[in-house]
Amino acid sequence: MMNSTAADRKKTFKKGVDLDESRRRREETTVQLRKAKKEEQRSKRRQQGGGPSDAMQMSTTNTFGSMNTSAAGKMENLPQMIAGVMGDNSDVQTECTTQFRRLLSIEKNPPIQEVIDSNVVPRFVEFLSRDDNPALQFEAAWALTNIASGTSD
Repeated sequence: MMNSTAADRKKTFKKGVDLDESRRRREETTVQLRKAKKEEQRSKRRQQGGGPSDAMQMSTTNTFGSMNTSAAGKMENLPQMIAGVMGDNSDVQTECTTQFRRLLSIEKNPPIQEVIDSNVVPRFVEFLSRDDNPALQFEAAWALTNIASGTSD
């Protein structure tokens, strides 16, 4: 009995580095770093507008020519975007709603007040009840979320 107690005491006395514990901690840290990097990449894709309707939009023709990447260029298309949202063609409505969503996804100073002043917000709310076009619902919900989450001076 004395030998087993002495052996136990020796194991716990001045315990050095536990290899298994060190390995477990290293693996946990690595996994946490990977998860953080993956989440960061996802958020970047979301900011760039990598929604499911983007693939659909690439397959359809853009009625307004190539989309400008700058906010000023997108603001130039605002009258056409408003007309497209207010129109009756569901493909054009989806495309223009996507353009509004991308416009509102600009990281610095999105033109929230200009979009609100253009009176398209009630139309976006109307699109939420359109069961026949889930892509339009998705884009409208996303655009409304961007409006609600942003700050406007």
